[in-house]
Amino acid sequence: MNKASKFKSYALRVGQQNEPIFNDQFWDGLDIAINAVDNVHARKYIDNQCCYYGKPLFESGTLGTKCNSQLILPNKTQSYSESQDPPEESIPLCTLKNFPYQIEHTIQWARDYFAGFFEDGSQDCIKYLENPENYLKRILNELKTQPGVLRPKLESVKKFTEVAKKPSLHSIVTLTKNMFQDIFCNQIKQLLYCFPPDHRTSEGQLFWTNPKRPPTPIEFDQNDPLHQLFIHSAVNIFSQIFGLPKQDKFDEIAKILPTVQVQQYVPKQMQIKENEKDQKEEKSEDDETQIQALTQELEKLTLENKEVTKQLQECAFEKDDPTNWHIEFLSAVSNLRARNYKIPEVQPFQVKLIAGKIIPALATTTAMIVGAVGLEIFKYILKKDVTKMRNAFINLALPLFLFSEPLPPGEHLDQEYNVLLLGPTKAIPEKWTAWDRITINQQMTLGQFLDFFKEKYQVTVSSITFDKYIIYNNFPQPPQENFEKDLSVLFVQNAFQQLPAHRIYLDFGVSGELTINGVEVSADFAPVKYQYKK
Repeated sequence: MNKASKFKSYALRVGQQNEPIFNDQFWDGLDIAINAVDNVHARKYIDNQCCYYGKPLFESGTLGTKCNSQLILPNKTQSYSESQDPPEESIPLCTLKNFPYQIEHTIQWARDYFAGFFEDGSQDCIKYLENPENYLKRILNELKTQPGVLRPKLESVKKFTEVAKKPSLHSIVTLTKNMFQDIFCNQIKQLLYCFPPDHRTSEGQLFWTNPKRPPTPIEFDQNDPLHQLFIHSAVNIFSQIFGLPKQDKFDEIAKILPTVQVQQYVPKQMQIKENEKDQKEEKSEDDETQIQALTQELEKLTLENKEVTKQLQECAFEKDDPTNWHIEFLSAVSNLRARNYKIPEVQPFQVKLIAGKIIPALATTTAMIVGAVGLEIFKYILKKDVTKMRNAFINLALPLFLFSEPLPPGEHLDQEYNVLLLGPTKAIPEKWTAWDRITINQQMTLGQFLDFFKEKYQVTVSSITFDKYIIYNNFPQPPQENFEKDLSVLFVQNAFQQLPAHRIYLDFGVSGELTINGVEVSADFAPVKYQYKK
């Protein structure tokens, strides 16, 4: 339409994994950002980046006949993340995991399994192979109080690493057939072992009563089309992760399957939640022993050829790529699990609609919101005052048209009593918002960093954090030599990762205390933007 326009498009996921491309220079070079992404996670990520780099963001979206737009202007309006919709009604975890009775339950379970096994498994394997000692130290420290979570995580890392040592079609077919045996046979037999068909509750009532459905284990049948789809799709997903050729035909896989011996079911004592009100932790009696054994096995698993790690690819769910086998895998898992529980099966297209939470897009709704957000972009370019700008909330089906002035950013204020910190707090800097940062444009040792906050804000820093990692804590007192180390060195030492090559800043959370009129007050700091290289 406008031949003078020039665009450069990227078919890349918006997120931290692509920050080497969408780096500091990229964001600093923007005048404005215009958002039209399809999920809340991506919206919040871009909103956070625009707050960090001080860029205006024009946010918009559609959902069937409904659409909305929001203006996010530096230091003048709320950020996207400051407001949120009411939470969606979720399915109880025990229903998803053990007692599904609708196809939506099995589809959500399949989606969660994909995220936990393929997405997290591939990422954890890569992190483990990059630095085995640091990975194990970090993961054991993070999840030591959750054996029911730690054990499957270590098991998946072990499975991926064993294949990564020498990737082959035979090794991934072996892994895939054992996955089938575990999900649709062994796990079901274990559930029936804990709750037999005639099991009764403590009140004497039959346990397996509506809506609970007693499941039936499924033995692998190579001639069943749905069993074939599970194996075929999983093998192709593994092939993408381990850098092997795609298997468009099932013939080669079919030759290997009869030679694979699967792990047979062995009963064990387990704690399983009976309903959503049950507070007990789900775990097995031998979790602690198995975690120790897995840790020892992983410590011995080393790759002779370090180049193999460069072939490994992280897996991320993408519903709209017809060549990646993701929807086929979800369809196979959902319907096989439905078959376990005698739930009517559905077509792959329906699985895609439910798993992707797809509501058909309407051209009229899209045109409406393009016009609404376009007007606000023109107002910004023409330097109109923010009081002349409007957020839009429209439903063409009613029809309903609402336009409102953007709210100012929320301010952090001094508090006489903070319910979380159980005492008074002071905002530093005063009335800071989501747009504010405490910027330190020079390299500092830990000692210099602590002195900076003492001299400028009269605050005694008690902790420094990065994401979920503690970089400094004054109790217990760290070794004296740490105070002479540069903060970037302590970051590498405590966050178990290298400094990002594409960034020049680290984002620290700082907490501390100061004394006002003889009363100790907790400091409520804006995020700290620390420059660790020129």
